[in-house]
Amino acid sequence: MVLYGMGITQHHNGMHNVQMLSNLLLLCGNIGKPGAGICPIHSHSNVQGQRTVGITEKPELAPLDKLKELYAFEPPREKGLTTVEACKGVLDGSVKAFIGPSGNFRWRFPITT
Repeated sequence: MVLYGMGITQHHNGMHNVQMLSNLLLLCGNIGKPGAGICPIHSHSNVQGQRTVGITEKPELAPLDKLKELYAFEPPREKGLTTVEACKGVLDGSVKAFIGPSGNFRWRFPITT
């Protein structure tokens, strides 16, 4: 089992670092069995699970159809605002509400209508 923290992912080669750790585990047969696998350690809920363990860092490429099928709802398909855009929107009043289910504005669904 490999456990890693943000030092691996926030390095300028972060994506490659995680890919190499994953490849090492695959090469050694340590994926898909009890007591094995890759485990990002992070203080926020599923920040690294979604973004750095093989799904995607781009919400438009996430498995939205599968989420819709599994949970019987239509997930948002448009990109949210960036952190700076969200903050400016709060200040200028164009953002009426803010839902931030994860840390550091990683998933942002400001309500602007």
